[in-house]
Amino acid sequence: MNDSLPPDISEQLIKFAESGDEAGARNFLLDNLDKLSPETRDELAMILFDEALDAKFKRDSAAREIKEQGVQMIHELEQQRNELDDRLKLGEIKKSI
Repeated sequence: MNDSLPPDISEQLIKFAESGDEAGARNFLLDNLDKLSPETRDELAMILFDEALDAKFKRDSAAREIKEQGVQMIHELEQQRNELDDRLKLGEIKKSI
C-alpha cells in the first residue's frame, strides 16, 4: 500500500504487525476504511479480493481431491465386491460337483 496512511492508522498497524495479529490488522483496516485515501481503499480491496479468490481456489481444489478419492474408493470397493462374488460363485460350483 502507499505511504499516505494517516499517522494514527500507521501507528496502530505497526502495533498489529509487531504482535503478529493479522486478523486484528485486517479488522482494524476495515473498520477505518473511511480514513483511508481512495487509492489505498482500492489497493486494499484488490488485496482482499485476491486473498478471497485464493481461498476459494484452495477450497475447491480440496473438495475436488476429496471427490476423486471417493470415486477411487468406490471403484476399489466394487472390484472387491466382484472378486467376492466370483469366489462365492466358484464355491457354489465346487459344492455342486
